[in-house]
Amino acid sequence: MPSISIAMATYNGERYIEDQLNSIVEQSLAPDELVVRDDGSTDRTIMLLEKFASYSPFPVKILTSNKRLGYAENFLAIGAACRGDYIMFSDQDDVWLPNKIRMGLEAIVGDDSLISIHTSVIVDDKLNKISIGRQGIHSTKFFNKGDLNPHENGWGHQMMFDRRLLQLIDPSIRPKGQNGRPLSHDIWIYSLAATLGRVSHINQPLCLYRQHNNNADGAGQQDLIRKFWSFFEVPIYRYEYRREFCKSMAEICSNTADVTTELSMKKNLEEASVIYQSRLKSNEARLRLYRESRFLSRVEIFIKHERTRDLGGAKNITGIALGNAKDLLLGVFSLGRIVHK
Repeated sequence: MPSISIAMATYNGERYIEDQLNSIVEQSLAPDELVVRDDGSTDRTIMLLEKFASYSPFPVKILTSNKRLGYAENFLAIGAACRGDYIMFSDQDDVWLPNKIRMGLEAIVGDDSLISIHTSVIVDDKLNKISIGRQGIHSTKFFNKGDLNPHENGWGHQMMFDRRLLQLIDPSIRPKGQNGRPLSHDIWIYSLAATLGRVSHINQPLCLYRQHNNNADGAGQQDLIRKFWSFFEVPIYRYEYRREFCKSMAEICSNTADVTTELSMKKNLEEASVIYQSRLKSNEARLRLYRESRFLSRVEIFIKHERTRDLGGAKNITGIALGNAKDLLLGVFSLGRIVHK
């Protein structure tokens, strides 16, 4: 049986952490260890963790430090201290449903995946349902490497992943996110998994994902309206980010392949580098399309771009069709587009 580590980051979490710890104890498949790193709490969080460790049915390792890392670096530091074959990130204020560990492991082992992710129930601070957090999950299935968009999904509380994803590449060289800071810990892990191997989707909520100060009314309707209007938006800044992301990932995969001795992973890295180079060219073409002032030049760019488009994998037929429609109407003909630079 593969071993499971839970990596929990804490910071002033005394109000809800006991709920989360109890939900881990109640799992139908127990973890092999819980590794916690506190990021400088000033409340009773450490005391509650130590109390839990004294009677926990599984080993609990509490890491402390005088240095504040921030949530992403904290999670990565905890992951590096884990010993399990598979790792699960845990927030301090969620509630895991009883089969979260078991179903995550069954999917990842059964599909021979690098990562499994599931849907979650988004709840308020009193655990009242707000909505379902899908992160692109609509059926229980697996996707092969290159099939998924690697940089827009991946909530840490939803995933179980192969420990090698933390060991293969130094997280300090990971690409930057749209906020200009290095990718968050979870998007980085998801990006690597989607790049190098299979991703398992579990279309079942396995966690109550607590959100504070949220209003549940009208969430679904607002989401539909937002998606409709987003078709008319031209987010240049996002296209530029995707270009830089693909450029960074192509370089990272190529450089890592040069020094990797595991032949299967070396091949995956080399193939990933080629895929990212193709996506880089596709994103550069899209930027040229929306920046070109001459109509005939836009037509020429669109025709070439349409043949080489890559929006996250050959199976993303709907995404490709919508992307082509958007680039034709808003890019070539400039109809009703709203440009965000």
